[in-house]
Amino acid sequence: MGMQTIRILPDREASAQLMVQHERLGVKLNDGQYRIQSDSKAGMFYFVTLPAGSCTCPDFKYRVQYTGEDCKHIKLARMLEAV
Repeated sequence: MGMQTIRILPDREASAQLMVQHERLGVKLNDGQYRIQSDSKAGMFYFVTLPAGSCTCPDFKYRVQYTGEDCKHIKLARMLEAV
């Protein structure tokens, strides 16, 4: 039997804070909507809608919506909203 690779996902809160520190900030499009730059793919952006609590990133689409946790892009948008 071959070895199995397990990907460990980083803490989403810590990832969002690192994105702020490295100035990978989002752009507020309108009330509660943000465009957030991907931290792993240059030139890729995800769209966050805070009132709906949704994001277009794969983490939200395929994992987070089933656990009830926010992805790092939603966390980042909430940090920006609080400023």
